[in-house]
Order: sequence, then C-alpha cells, then structure tokens
Amino acid sequence: MKRFLSRIALALALAAGVVSAAAAQSEPIIKLGFAKCAHCTPLTLTPDYAKGIKLDVIGFNTGNDVLTALISKSIDVAQVTYLHYATALDKGFDVVAISGQVNGGSACVIQNDLPLAADDWAGLKKLIADYKAQGKPFRIAASRGNAQDIHMRGAFAKQGIDVNKDVQFINIPNPSDHIQALRRSEVELICTT
Repeated sequence: MKRFLSRIALALALAAGVVSAAAAQSEPIIKLGFAKCAHCTPLTLTPDYAKGIKLDVIGFNTGNDVLTALISKSIDVAQVTYLHYATALDKGFDVVAISGQVNGGSACVIQNDLPLAADDWAGLKKLIADYKAQGKPFRIAASRGNAQDIHMRGAFAKQGIDVNKDVQFINIPNPSDHIQALRRSEVELICTT
C-alpha cells in the first residue's frame, strides 16, 4: 500500500509539474523596453504587478535605443519621451500612445535659498524682475528642445514671463546634469520630470 501511495504521490507531483509548466508556457510574454534613467526605474518593478502575462522588462541606454527596438519589433511596448513618440509618428511608424507615465510631466525646481513658495507664479515673476533690476540674469537650465524645455517655455509664456527678454536659458544638453548646475549655483531654476 505504501508503495502504491508513493507512486500516486509521485505521479501527482509529476502531473502538477507538467500542468504548471504548461500553464507557464501559455502565459503570453510581453517585452517592455525603457531608457535607464531615474524616472523610468519604477518600470523594473512592473513584472511584480503583471497579471495573466509574463512581463520581460529590458533596460536600454537611451530613448533612441528603445524606439529602435520598438520599431524593429524586438520589444512589444516602450516607455519613450513625447519627442521620441512625435519623431516616430513624423517618420510614419505604426505606433500608438497608451498613456503618460509621469503625472504632470514636469516640475520647476528652484535654489533652496531663493524666497519662493511652491506654485507661486506671482512670486517667481517678482523674483525675476528683482534680478533684472539688479542687472543680473535669472538663469534657467534647459536641454533645448526636449519635452521639459517646451513645457517650461509654454508655462512661462502663459504666466506672462517673456522667455526671450526676462530670463536667460543655459543650454545643458543632458537633463541629468541640471541638478548639479543648480547645486553649483550656475542656474537659479531647472525644469525636470
């Protein structure tokens, strides 16, 4: 009897293994690509929350690399910037936006020692005017043409800040260098995600 039960237990264990392997193979695999950057890091956690699929998350060095992988069908889903998406559409690639990743997209960050409260546009305008009155430029880090640069310039214009006369943009091509420029007092404000 023990021998019979042992064989049944072994058969059930083997069957369970075969069933679970078959179930695992029947789960669709989705490949998600993202650029390795601070605000994209949470994407590495998404496999833990995926239900009914196996999510394979792949990090790339740049957004261009992610877009290339998507277009060449090496990945199924890509986290890219607005500009990469617009570029893909402009070139006629068959892509669809699913959703935005970052709530609001951009945030202005100012030096700690400057007297300004959060969301105080009137205070920012006064601060810029004070700098101008003292003959000092109010310097803003920008990566010319990226999504945050475009968003920031539009927000400033909406608030009555002339981006051509009231402030001085300092072009810093790599957005990850903005915070260091702010810390070194090379700029008074940055716009980031």
